[in-house]
Amino acid sequence: MLAHSVEEVLAGLDEIIASAHARHSRIGYFACLYRQVTLAVQHGVEHHEFEDPERMHALDVAFANRYFDAIDRHLRGEPATRAWQVAFDAARQARPIVLQHLLVAMNAHINLDLGIAAARTCPGDKLPPLHNDFQKMNDVLDALIGTVETELRHIWPVLHVLHNLMRGEDDKIMGFGMTEARAEAWNTALKLSRMSFEEQEAAIAALDKEVADLGDLVWKPAFPLNIPFGLLRWLQHEKSVPHTIDLLLSPRFRLRLHHELAEDPAAGTLRL
Repeated sequence: MLAHSVEEVLAGLDEIIASAHARHSRIGYFACLYRQVTLAVQHGVEHHEFEDPERMHALDVAFANRYFDAIDRHLRGEPATRAWQVAFDAARQARPIVLQHLLVAMNAHINLDLGIAAARTCPGDKLPPLHNDFQKMNDVLDALIGTVETELRHIWPVLHVLHNLMRGEDDKIMGFGMTEARAEAWNTALKLSRMSFEEQEAAIAALDKEVADLGDLVWKPAFPLNIPFGLLRWLQHEKSVPHTIDLLLSPRFRLRLHHELAEDPAAGTLRL
């Protein structure tokens, strides 16, 4: 699967979601939320809400193609990047709660893929002018964190138990703070943009290991964070995978993300 436009990105995500729904695969969870983000970016491109819509279009497609490549490799039984392999391994398990499934995939896509896509879309001196649009795109991803947690608590009220037990620290599960992630993605892009392709490959391999290790911590938290997650798993009413996918595709998520962006002055006029 290789996309050449945002429209093809959306079509590819729809294929992944439909397949995951039919196969009862938790891989579909992240694809649902990624579709919401892509819709927001598409709107921004079409309404010239980025400084350079054509450049942002290219970045969005390159970003998505890294995800599609990981999915394709997984479905063919070939090794994906280590960070994505952790997410796919987690997706085979019922033990992680839905939020963990989502965050371990976001970990791979943001902490690994985003910086690589930016550096290869805008190599060398072409990268610094991307910064403002890169940050605007990150505002969408940032809003998604709040959207995910707010709406999952609505669907599964027992998530309030976890939130209260962790005193809000679930907003930054295992260091997966969006502020840190977006800053690191830009730093990664800056470093890679100055390297040759061979140097990039070596740096990406090292980064991939770090991101994979973080992904392991997200879905297999160590003591004492494993205690509230274990309690939540015990309390949470298990919904079928297809039903959960349907919930994640609900207009509630799209409307909530719209609200989060509208409330954030830094996001400008970008909306769904």
